[in-house]
Amino acid sequence: MKKAIPMLLLTGAFSIPTHSLEFDYGGQLRVRNQHREFTFSNADRRNLTGLRARANFNIKLDNNLSFMLSPQATKNYGELISATNDENDSVRNSSGDKYHSGVDIFEAYVLSKGDILSYKIGRQQLNYGDSVILGTRNWTAGGLSFDAIKLMFDIGEGQLDLAYSKISEGSDTSNTTDDADLVILYYKALMRKNLNLDFYILHNNERNVLETYNYGFRLKGDWNGFTYRTENIVQTHQQTDTTEHNIDLEFGYKFENSLNPYVGWTQASDRYDHLYTNRHRYNGIIDVVGRRNIDSLYAGLNYKASAKWDFKFKWMNFKQKANGFGAYNQAVSGQINGDVTKDDIGNEFDLMVNYKKNKYETFKLGMALFSHGDYFQGNPDDSTFIYGEYLVKF
Repeated sequence: MKKAIPMLLLTGAFSIPTHSLEFDYGGQLRVRNQHREFTFSNADRRNLTGLRARANFNIKLDNNLSFMLSPQATKNYGELISATNDENDSVRNSSGDKYHSGVDIFEAYVLSKGDILSYKIGRQQLNYGDSVILGTRNWTAGGLSFDAIKLMFDIGEGQLDLAYSKISEGSDTSNTTDDADLVILYYKALMRKNLNLDFYILHNNERNVLETYNYGFRLKGDWNGFTYRTENIVQTHQQTDTTEHNIDLEFGYKFENSLNPYVGWTQASDRYDHLYTNRHRYNGIIDVVGRRNIDSLYAGLNYKASAKWDFKFKWMNFKQKANGFGAYNQAVSGQINGDVTKDDIGNEFDLMVNYKKNKYETFKLGMALFSHGDYFQGNPDDSTFIYGEYLVKF
């Protein structure tokens, strides 16, 4: 919804004529309860309810220049940060006292559009392709956004994006060698309704930790009901002078009754760094297995029963790509304890149901079961995960 801002409301707030401004606003409130039990790790049985409140304010100065501001607040219900249970502790962020979670900035940028060159400067989302290597991680409480400068060039029927982001600043008062930087060259060669073709180079440099160059392409489309998608990446590690890879391949069919079955295969080599992937989307909602040293076959079925109801089911089989290197957790921050000589990690079954009550409200239910393979010692029972979510968008 767009509203012209009354002149008197902004008198003194802007140094430009206010009659030319337009104001666009929106936002969301998301509440989600989730219960997860990892039977292979007795310490990882948890239930939590998380809150996200986000607002979007877009000020359009003219047809080619606009400013976006998106503040957000996130917290877990009843969250207690302090190590003690002292109600007078000032670092307490719990419910029911005078201390509350802070508000941060999810996005804040200026967008300037030109005939050939456009640019976006500020904190922004960088979400490309199917988020295999660079996405928003919308599942997480705060999402993922970048402090970046992005240039966008129109070339033929495609678009070339060049972006630089400072991921972390080791120090702003002295010279350091522990900064992290991201440079993106992304060419959307074809942007047709039923055919997308992208090529890209990503340079991610975590100094003194890991520096990678990533060369990839993505092809996605549909033809007479048949759907296909592939994204393939070659990744070089500068410190070790090694080459890693990621392969994604998927085929499906869309029936006229909104039924969409599909099958796919994904592989990531033993030292592959998944960077900023939407990991929860691809490796199962229970968040056991990550995109490293993985060989996975999967199949699924999406069914849109009506304008209000849709269902998604997915089965995934996970194996080690190379025995001896181990399986890695969803965040790929550590190896999962197990017998690295066994390649069978396990099978996951996911079911997700969405009910769109109206154009504003959506209810979601997700359930997952992870059946452990012989990689896990002690023959643990199945791990389980269930969540319920209420989402309002306006």
